[in-house]
Amino acid sequence: MLRKKKKRRVLKVPGIPQAGLTSTGMRSKGTYFKRRQVWKAATIFLGGTGICLFIISWLLGGTADGLNSFTAASTGAILNVLGTRAMVNGSLISSPDFSMRIILECTGLVPLAILLPAIIAYPSTVKQKLIGVGIGIVGIYLANLVRTVSLFYVGAYFPNFLDTAHFLVWQSLIMLLAIILWLLWVQKVVRAKG
Repeated sequence: MLRKKKKRRVLKVPGIPQAGLTSTGMRSKGTYFKRRQVWKAATIFLGGTGICLFIISWLLGGTADGLNSFTAASTGAILNVLGTRAMVNGSLISSPDFSMRIILECTGLVPLAILLPAIIAYPSTVKQKLIGVGIGIVGIYLANLVRTVSLFYVGAYFPNFLDTAHFLVWQSLIMLLAIILWLLWVQKVVRAKG
């Protein structure tokens, strides 16, 4: 006597995708492809981040003086526009009230080391990736200038809060900004044109 196969029923909840399940409850062939894409993107992201962080640590040996000086000059120019009599000498920014030195970690490279591999790893066209890289570099650089200018003023007028503002507030905000920039890029550039 032959038994009739029962069809498995999958509970369908409105608004929640069924994760590649067919009406019989078996996984569809598309699920394998999606998992493979996720693993590929994760590998590219982790590998790219590792490479970027290695390059940054290599630059810590003193070969990034130009980038430090450029960030210091930009910060000093903004401070002078805002009325602070700031002088810049290499990577040192000083005024009668406060002095600070720009080091490599103050340039915004670490958030870029996370943002850029995330953009490259996400499945999108080369044009979309280039737009994301451009937006990311400009966005992080401008936010970093706001960070260095505000830290200069915190150091000058509220020196007791400098460590908190520098290590807790701004480092968290700049990393959060990198994540927000990536999410906005995915939403506004990739999905809008994709």
